[in-house]
Amino acid sequence: MATACNKHHYPPRALIRSFILDLSDPHIRSLFTPKDWTEITASISPLPAPTTSFLRSLPITSSLPVFERAVLDLRIERAANGSFSDRDLWLFSVLDRMTLLFRHPEALHQQHLELWYDMHIWSRVIDDAFFGSPTFFLERREGICVSTSERRNRYRSTTTTATTSSRRTTTTTSSSTRPPRHRLGTHLDGILRLTHSPRTELGAIETARAFTGENSTKWLSDSTKLTRTLHDMLVHLNRETRGDAKVLRKLQTVGIVNAGRAMQVKRLAWAAGTVCVLKTEERGEGSGGGDREGREGG
Repeated sequence: MATACNKHHYPPRALIRSFILDLSDPHIRSLFTPKDWTEITASISPLPAPTTSFLRSLPITSSLPVFERAVLDLRIERAANGSFSDRDLWLFSVLDRMTLLFRHPEALHQQHLELWYDMHIWSRVIDDAFFGSPTFFLERREGICVSTSERRNRYRSTTTTATTSSRRTTTTTSSSTRPPRHRLGTHLDGILRLTHSPRTELGAIETARAFTGENSTKWLSDSTKLTRTLHDMLVHLNRETRGDAKVLRKLQTVGIVNAGRAMQVKRLAWAAGTVCVLKTEERGEGSGGGDREGREGG
C-alpha cells in the first residue's frame, strides 16, 4: 500500500496514507483485484435492516390530513398495549416534529444557521435516540475528542525539560528547549461516548448550515475531518481491547455529517493489521414539505 501511495503521488493527508480504504473511491478500488476487493468489502458488516413493524409505523404520504391521521392511529395502537417504550417515545418525537414541519414547509426553505437545524430537526432524529440509554450518551456542541488528543500527544512524556550540571538540575524555559505543549483533540459538534467510560468514544457528528454539494469545500473538509476522527477512535478501541481481533471485528465507529436538511452516515471498521475500511452510506435529504392541496383540503 505504501508503494501505491508513492507511485500515484497521493497528497500527504490522503486517507490511504493512513491505511484507510474508502469503499466509495473508484480509484482505490482499481488498486486491488476483484477477489481482494470482495474480501475487503466483506470486512465491514452491513447496517441491520429495519424491522417490518418499524416500517409499518412510518406513514408514507404527501397529504397532511392522511399523515396526521396515521400518526394518531399509531399512537392509539401503541397506547392500547398499556405503556410506551423508549423506542415508541422516540418515534413519536420524530413524527410530531415531522407533523409541525409538514404544516409549515416554508420554514425549511428559509435561511437558517446550523443550530436551527440541530434544534428543530436533528435533535429529534439523533439525540433523542440515545436519550436515557444506560450504555451511551451523546455530548453536543464543541466537544473535544479524547482519542485525537491521545494521538497528538503520544510522544509527549514530560512537562519540563531538565539540563543536568555537576551541581544541580535546572529547568529551562527557552523556546528551543521547552517541551511540547499538551495538544487538544478535534472540536466536534457531537461525540458519542460510553456512559461508564466517557474517554471511550464510538462516534462523532459534524454539522453545517447548508448543503451546497458533495464537492463543496465545507462538505469535503467535514467528511475528511470526521473520517480521521473515527480512525483515532478505532485506534483507541484497539488499545482498550488489547488488540483482540475477535472483538475488533465486531466494532465500528460511526460518523454523521449534517448540512442543512442533508445527512450522511460514515462507518469505519478494522479490516486486518493496520488497515481500516470506510463505508459511506447514501446521502439523504428532506424534501421540505408535502402536498399543499392536501394540507389545505383537510
